[in-house]
Amino acid sequence: MKRIVFRFGLLAIALMLLVELSKYSLTTQSFTNEILAVTLAAIFIGFGILIGKLLNKQKVDEGVILNKKRAEELDFSVRESEVFAEMIKGKSNKEIGESLFISESTVKTHVSNVLSKLGAKRRTEAIKNAQTMGLI
Repeated sequence: MKRIVFRFGLLAIALMLLVELSKYSLTTQSFTNEILAVTLAAIFIGFGILIGKLLNKQKVDEGVILNKKRAEELDFSVRESEVFAEMIKGKSNKEIGESLFISESTVKTHVSNVLSKLGAKRRTEAIKNAQTMGLI
């Protein structure tokens, strides 16, 4: 989360510098308006592409591989599979919520659904049942 705030802070600083640069260039008449507009547009396109790549970067699972076919048979949703993969890593509800960008109450709902689908009362029991069912 700190990295995202830091990146957006840098973006805000860059945008403020661009605004000040445009004020300076308009008052000194050193650039024509067309060149300035094209430069600003190119910079914004570059920032957009960069931010898109950063936000859509695929996360690498830390060794947790779920059997997709078995997950479909157990009627796991995609989000429940993601939450269960985080549960296997030993993360708390708060940590799962932060890593998947969902609220803690939503995580609790998904954990409850996962536990019921695996016939378990606790997380450790769910992981054990998932191993015996061939989900992990």
